Amino acid sequence: MSAGSCALGLTTVYVGQIGKGLTLVEGKDVALLGYGTMVQNCLRAQTLLSKLGIEVTVADARFCKPLDMKLLRQLCKNHAFLVTVEEGSIGGFGSHVSQFIALDGQLDGRTKVISHMQIIPIRLFLLETNALYAS
Repeated sequence: MSAGSCALGLTTVYVGQIGKGLTLVEGKDVALLGYGTMVQNCLRAQTLLSKLGIEVTVADARFCKPLDMKLLRQLCKNHAFLVTVEEGSIGGFGSHVSQFIALDGQLDGRTKVISHMQIIPIRLFLLETNALYAS
């Protein structure tokens, strides 16, 4: 067992550092930043999008406060789209990320931020992404 994990029964749990997210899958086109249980949906979306030839990064934010500023800057720098995925709370995780990105100067016209809650279909995102690659 590594220093960053502990065993609970038959399950190994990553403990990690407070305020630090994890990049689970590396891609170059789109970044999905999941929070909480929605990380699993991000991994499913990554599988579907990869079949369309879209390379997706999936990151687990792990914490809303404090945000992993280094991870957010890296995702903005390396991707045209950053999609936050949460269970749905007005003024929640997506708003917190958007505010940080705006105040940090990351909205330079290159990165688009889409806050995706569970109740909003991902079809709009797929249409925008396909339009990006069609041009």
